[in-house]
Amino acid sequence: WCGVDGGHRDPWCALWLARAPDGRLVVYREQYQTRLGADEQARALLRACDAHEGERPAVIYADPAMFNKRANLTVSDAQEYQKEGVMLSPGNNVRVVGWRRVGQTLTRVLDDGYPMLVLVEGAAPHLQRTLPQLLAAPMKREDISPEHGRADPDSQYSIRDDAADALRYAIPPALAPSTDLREAE
Repeated sequence: WCGVDGGHRDPWCALWLARAPDGRLVVYREQYQTRLGADEQARALLRACDAHEGERPAVIYADPAMFNKRANLTVSDAQEYQKEGVMLSPGNNVRVVGWRRVGQTLTRVLDDGYPMLVLVEGAAPHLQRTLPQLLAAPMKREDISPEHGRADPDSQYSIRDDAADALRYAIPPALAPSTDLREAE
């Protein structure tokens, strides 16, 4: 399956995940680019599928904002994806609960001593670089700072939240560790 954080000027990020037989979540591919329209993003996803023997994600969890019609157009990004043959499902946008799920998959250790969530080395460079750098919001410690989303999308040194948001959308409740995740917002 995939998690997608849409963007036009801000980076678009798609993360590809799989679940191993032991329950481990594996991030094994990342697509990350700026200045792509929604139709171009969908075609980029399809090209990635074709490049990997026609592999198709069972579900693509996307930023719920991608389902809103844009002010300058009469369609949503999700509708643009659909026109290209890519169906999206809205990810959960309750930020605190989503970040808690990400944190739990990173801190829960499986029987082999490794975390529940792993990245294939080099497969998701933007997620690997930015996830450890994200800071908690000053007034809401279980959320990340909103300043990350305002970073310069053209700088490789900016701390961006795009890849981390794609990960947050990609971890639905059914895949998170079984703990009490009451809605915190």
